[in-house]
Amino acid sequence: MEIQDPKEYLNKQLLIGLTILDGDENVLTQVQFAGRIIRVNEHEGIVVERARGQGDFTLPLEPAALKPAAPGKYRMRSSGRVVDNPDFLATWTVKLDASQTVDEVLERGFNRHPTH
Repeated sequence: MEIQDPKEYLNKQLLIGLTILDGDENVLTQVQFAGRIIRVNEHEGIVVERARGQGDFTLPLEPAALKPAAPGKYRMRSSGRVVDNPDFLATWTVKLDASQTVDEVLERGFNRHPTH
């Protein structure tokens, strides 16, 4: 997918909800985290610098998956942390294939097209 104007997303706060499934579509884990969008391009996808030094996280280049967030405080169920006024919300469901692990996805992200 081609991005019309990547600058529209750069430095915006993104709150991500992630559900990871096994090959039989059983839920393995659900997590939430927040970060700042630092790169958007055809090669890498959407790269988010996670808060609190957790490293970068890569998402597929699907800007339609980023929904504008209504102003307010968002409490993450997985950590209890509150995020004030994020710019975008995104929820993804990732079905692992035989070569992937939950830890790999949580560490680096994913750049293939899962269900969202």
